Amino acid sequence: GRATDLAWITQLSVVPVLQWSGPGDTGWYVELGIGPAWMNPIYRSENTSFSSNFQFRDHLGIGRRWGHRGRHSVGLRFVHFSNASFETPNPGVNFFALRYSLRFR
Repeated sequence: GRATDLAWITQLSVVPVLQWSGPGDTGWYVELGIGPAWMNPIYRSENTSFSSNFQFRDHLGIGRRWGHRGRHSVGLRFVHFSNASFETPNPGVNFFALRYSLRFR
């Protein structure tokens, strides 16, 4: 096979999240988030190259909380990064993220 270079990208983002769920601490939820993100270095891959460090990060997700007071949560998010055409090219990148969280309270 062909050797592939691996690179680290640091991302700093502030993404407020709206989450809708049923009554109580456990059960299903749906969430939506959007906010600014700063990536360093500029994201580049074999097929995609962003034009700037500044991007928007948005996601749509579904998940479920369980356990005592909903301490455990697992969710699946569809995540999109792009710069909203502030600069070109603006190829954007999409991916899915599986998330587990545990509340300490």
